[in-house]
Amino acid sequence: MQAVSKRFLCGLSVTIGSKLIEMRRTCSLVVVICVVWGSSSFARSSNKSSSIFAGFQTIATQDSIGPKADAGSDIFMILPENSATLIGAGSGSSLKFLWSQISGPVLEIADSTSQYIILNNLADGAYVFELKVTDLNGLTGVDQVKITVAKDASIQAAIPRFFSPNGDGINDTWEWPQTDLFKKSILMIFDRTGKRVFDDANYDNSWDGKYNGRPLPDDIYFYSIRLYKGENILGSVRIVR
Repeated sequence: MQAVSKRFLCGLSVTIGSKLIEMRRTCSLVVVICVVWGSSSFARSSNKSSSIFAGFQTIATQDSIGPKADAGSDIFMILPENSATLIGAGSGSSLKFLWSQISGPVLEIADSTSQYIILNNLADGAYVFELKVTDLNGLTGVDQVKITVAKDASIQAAIPRFFSPNGDGINDTWEWPQTDLFKKSILMIFDRTGKRVFDDANYDNSWDGKYNGRPLPDDIYFYSIRLYKGENILGSVRIVR
């Protein structure tokens, strides 16, 4: 006898002599194997505890889980660089891949069923692509990757030129509206004398105009942002209370 089910309360009741034996368990997938020796009948009229079942084995396995998709890390680039290669991956073997574009300026994907795709002629803007992987059992997994393409001018324009850290809850930190444009970048801020008063990697809008815990005077400060591919953006910001 063999019983297979998925996520259910499985049980087996056996009468041996005058005793009723019940075995129950909750499991994800259960295979029950009953092996009978010395009896051609499932039930026999006997008051002796002679074994109808010489062996009973329960094997439990996990739920069927789809493959895990990996579309890769998000990408940031500055024009004139305008091409990117997306390399997909997934857990398991014998996987099928399917790429699709979710948002952004429309691009043609030359071979959407390949494990990797090459995207050319990227324009200024943000793109989101989705990778879907399917295994031999038809189970799927999905993941998305974002590509941000910017011009030097658009990056500079995204950085505020002043802020007012006076404790009123408005503009108390130097808040960039598009921090995703500066992933993996290094920020350094200097005063008029060239002393570095702040630095951060992957800036998170946390500078409150202080140096070593003390408020800096209202003045102009100069910053350098080194992007992850080596480009430098130079500019200034003013503290106004």
